[in-house]
Amino acid sequence: MISEEDKYRIKRSASQQKAMLFLIENKIFGDYAGVLLISAILGFLNNKKLPIDKQASDSVQITFFDSEARNIIKLIAFLDSGNSSIINSMDKYQIFEEYAYAGFPILLEKLEIDKD
Repeated sequence: MISEEDKYRIKRSASQQKAMLFLIENKIFGDYAGVLLISAILGFLNNKKLPIDKQASDSVQITFFDSEARNIIKLIAFLDSGNSSIINSMDKYQIFEEYAYAGFPILLEKLEIDKD
């Protein structure tokens, strides 16, 4: 049986689609889940979090994130909110998405890749 949580799809920004696809096609990352995870970590470490401007048409099903990645999502949400109940809330994903969105430009900068 698939839980409601397993049906959740992590949102991505349409404006970052081209650059994310570049990273995947050039084998810098294996998939969107990897790009989003590292982007969220960088966003969190740099205290950068923004709501997604325009959502990409395809989001990433949470099942593409392994258990360690899901634990990192929970940790980021907990550290951001300071509230342990966030771990069992679907709100943790919005926090993760906002850090990933704000962290992606930092990732490109670190990789010395032009966002366009």
